[in-house]
Amino acid sequence: AENDSQVLAACEVSVAHCIVGTARTFLQPSVHRSIARGLVRAAAPPGCSKLFFVLDLSSKGDSPKGGDFQYDEHQLWEGAWRQLPPAGYWLDPPLPAIEIEGRSSYLNPWCLYQCVPMFDKNRLCLGLVEEFEKQAH
Repeated sequence: AENDSQVLAACEVSVAHCIVGTARTFLQPSVHRSIARGLVRAAAPPGCSKLFFVLDLSSKGDSPKGGDFQYDEHQLWEGAWRQLPPAGYWLDPPLPAIEIEGRSSYLNPWCLYQCVPMFDKNRLCLGLVEEFEKQAH
């Protein structure tokens, strides 16, 4: 069996997709099939795209707009990840925070963009991609 390094070396183009956010509708087949068809397959041939996920699996930290939901990792593997298998993932990451005057809070006004949860999820996903690249080379 070929390893990731060999597969990617044969690709004319390789793409890392970061899928970040709250898994509010992600487990709905129409949503993950649309991502697979319209984004992943459209960007590169099979094997040349790697997917990385940073997802919240519940509405606990979400705004009320998405309603109440609670998923688990098993549901991802039985559904969306059969079609979009992860090369790396982080589930339910902690809220971002910086320490100011001995207290840590993502709500502190000095936190600015580095503490916006969505920005932080992108940073975490970049770390997953960088780790994958290090292991593949």
